[in-house]
Amino acid sequence: MKWIYYIVVFFVGIFICSSLFFVHQVIALERNVSPVVYHKHEIHMDIPSNMDISLKKIVLSELDKRKLSFLNNISNVSVQDNLTYTFYVSSKTFFYEHYVSYAFFIETYTGGAHPNHDIWTVVYDTSKKEIVDIFDILSNNPNALISFSRSVRSDLFFHPSIVNVTWMMEGTKSIPSNYERFIFTKEGILFYFIPYSIAPYSSGTIEVVVPY
Repeated sequence: MKWIYYIVVFFVGIFICSSLFFVHQVIALERNVSPVVYHKHEIHMDIPSNMDISLKKIVLSELDKRKLSFLNNISNVSVQDNLTYTFYVSSKTFFYEHYVSYAFFIETYTGGAHPNHDIWTVVYDTSKKEIVDIFDILSNNPNALISFSRSVRSDLFFHPSIVNVTWMMEGTKSIPSNYERFIFTKEGILFYFIPYSIAPYSSGTIEVVVPY
């Protein structure tokens, strides 16, 4: 029976030597090749199903750009255990006369204390098959921003979420970038103010409706 013992020892020795050689080769390879960085991440996008086909292409193109930016951002950071990076898009649809408005709520988490929040709005004129932005409103009414600013400030001055009036006044100046997030509702033009635009993160997104 000794010859069986020697055969077993022989093959075990070959296996150990082969394993050590393989590990050595892998280590040598890793010294010359940059490590691949893998992140746990989740992506979910809620796109309205009733959207015009041509408009849907524009919307998907914009959201894909934002998704790609998210993926590029997490590729430049170190992998952290038990951390999942996220890119979520939810949406709401509003109807008013021949306009349909879409609000896309975009939440991204790439590390840090909390996710980042943005809102992208699309107002679509179904009669003309065109998107309406803040500059289209200004072309018909050059003084619209001044009216918006006055109305919004009046609504926000004693709003419980406003902790710094100076901050609010700066974020509601009559400039296009402050009023680019809007939709048409039955009650009026609804403006969104995302975190940090007029108040701290803890105040969340603030909505103000300016009657027609």
